[in-house]
Amino acid sequence: MTALQNRQIVAEAQCRGQLYDQRQLAVGDSVLIGSSASCGWKLDDASISSMHCFLRVEEDGLVVEAWQADSPTLVDDNVIEQECRFGFTSTLTVGHFRITFRVETVPEDDVDEDTADNASEWDAPPPMQPDASSRNTFDRTQTAESSFALRNVDSDVTHRSYTNAGEAFATGTIAEETLDLLRAEIETLQSELAERDARLIEIESCGSDTLFDLAESDAITDGEAQCLTQRVDELLNELAVSDQRQRELEDLLQLTEEAARAEQEERTQIEVWVGEIEQRIGERQAEWQAEMESVQKRLAQVQTEHQEAEQRLAETVSQKALDSHERTILDLRKRLSKVQDVLANTQKERDNLLNKLESVEIQSTIERQTQIVEHAIREEQVKMAQERAAFSRQKAELVRRIGELEVQLRERPDLTDADMKIRAFRDHLKDLDASREPVKDQRSLATRLSDLWKRLDG
Repeated sequence: MTALQNRQIVAEAQCRGQLYDQRQLAVGDSVLIGSSASCGWKLDDASISSMHCFLRVEEDGLVVEAWQADSPTLVDDNVIEQECRFGFTSTLTVGHFRITFRVETVPEDDVDEDTADNASEWDAPPPMQPDASSRNTFDRTQTAESSFALRNVDSDVTHRSYTNAGEAFATGTIAEETLDLLRAEIETLQSELAERDARLIEIESCGSDTLFDLAESDAITDGEAQCLTQRVDELLNELAVSDQRQRELEDLLQLTEEAARAEQEERTQIEVWVGEIEQRIGERQAEWQAEMESVQKRLAQVQTEHQEAEQRLAETVSQKALDSHERTILDLRKRLSKVQDVLANTQKERDNLLNKLESVEIQSTIERQTQIVEHAIREEQVKMAQERAAFSRQKAELVRRIGELEVQLRERPDLTDADMKIRAFRDHLKDLDASREPVKDQRSLATRLSDLWKRLDG
């Protein structure tokens, strides 16, 4: 007999100085503490998680295992992270509850009675009648008792694993540890079922040889038969609950694997969407670059024509028309300044469009993403068309003015000091063109994609 066979552990839970509940535990007992109704010891308080910790009684002390809880679990005011062993005189703090333990001695008569009852259940054969119904009753009793014993070996651990996995699946945060725990639990149940079947076969093989000998020496009364029948029904119900729990665990594992597969498919689809967005952004940038190159070529052509007009003007201008020519040159300078301003505004609008494209919000579906991108493209096309129209009008006006100047200059072949001023103005324009650099977006594609995703997730 061990040191705690004739003693029991009394656990008292106090909340804010008042006794809340108490439990009697024996060596080998285990209980799940939490606020959920499925826990073995329910402590209903906001500071207690649904499954807070797991308590186990051993011969040399107590073992507590801290689970994922909102509030810490303490042993003698020391926070524990995983599993902790402590003595019967220590204090366990769970949320606002303080659980104390004390060892009580069980009367010797109760110990002997329990020992005798256990011996009579497992060692002594039950009294039976030597008929077929008694033989069936004996088989059902032994089968149910064996199943009940096997089920109780790890019932608390099974209940804890099932409840933890169920809540994790309900919240959609199933970790790899939970999957491993479910698989291990199913393997344990399968091994226990195999062991149970082996014991049943052994009982059936040895029971048929001793039934008739037992029936000759003992007789069963109606009251004992009724009690035995009730006991068999209870054990069969417990067996059915255990089998149902195993099936639920298997279903839960299957649902978990399906959820993992669905998550992988969703991740693959998101990667496909990202690839499509990258491709469209690349195409859009290529189109924009082509448009900018075309505008720059047209601008260079206009500047060349302007320089040629200045040269012709410098060759044919006369002293008599100096004032008129100077006014014309000033007008041309103003128009050139306006054209440069239009170009600068165009570049600014391009930068704004790129910023808008990077800051556009991506919705939950690909249809809305496509609509947003197409809407931005249409707006940009409208603006580009307006810019091209304005640029064409300015170009036509400039060509018209140059033509008028050419007509005026053909009649004045004399070369005066105004030619030097016009040439100096032309050289100044060349210097301005050479010093101007195209505006480029220095950000990389990865940076723009990152900014785009941030704005879309915003």
